[in-house]
Amino acid sequence: PGGESYAMLAERVRPFVESLVAKKGIFVVVGHQGTNRAILYCLLGAKGREMLDSVIPNNVVFRINMQNLSDICQQTAN
Repeated sequence: PGGESYAMLAERVRPFVESLVAKKGIFVVVGHQGTNRAILYCLLGAKGREMLDSVIPNNVVFRINMQNLSDICQQTAN
């Protein structure tokens, strides 16, 4: 109660995500599980329930092609 919802988190990270999309470069973003979920939510335009249901493990690296957002690769970090 009184904490930040995923929708609020997504709105907080949206300007950051939009700045990455506009720059069209190669970036390394390190974040916590909830923040990473919100970043993916913003990039993919997922609905709220889809964001909550998505599984984002703690030990993964996402490679995201900013030119083709359907090309998202999840790799387990060792």
